[in-house]
Amino acid sequence: MAEFWTLGGFARVYDMKPLLIAVCFGLLSFAGVRSVHGEEARLLLYQTDMDWGGGTNQWWLPISRLEKLPEWHPEKGEPPISQMGALKIARKWIASRGVSGTFVVDYILLQGVSPQGGSHQFDYYYRIRFGNVNAYLNHMTCIVLMDGTVLEPELVK
Repeated sequence: MAEFWTLGGFARVYDMKPLLIAVCFGLLSFAGVRSVHGEEARLLLYQTDMDWGGGTNQWWLPISRLEKLPEWHPEKGEPPISQMGALKIARKWIASRGVSGTFVVDYILLQGVSPQGGSHQFDYYYRIRFGNVNAYLNHMTCIVLMDGTVLEPELVK
């Protein structure tokens, strides 16, 4: 027989067992940084089909790496990496991929990981897109994190 609880002495009676089970499963899905399959939890920062000559590029940031990044509070000063610093890092990364010749900066975007707020509301990254990339005949995107490292894309065919 199911156990019934009353809430505050009200006349209605609620069976709390299904609710407790649902809450426990919900909490378990957010506990830790490992998924059910033993893989590290990751956050998808960006995805594009325009880069690197076919396929989809995805930039996944492991939560453990995200938690180690310097935060930036926009009202309190400049970001840990300047726009020019991020651009230099991105150009060096592109050169390491064998890209040469002339290419232009389509845009530089300073993007929040969690623009709606929450626990990562002060975590930001730069997304820099280059156009006219000769080696790939299209665009190339580079994600520069606030610790000055580049987040490598994963190619999904």
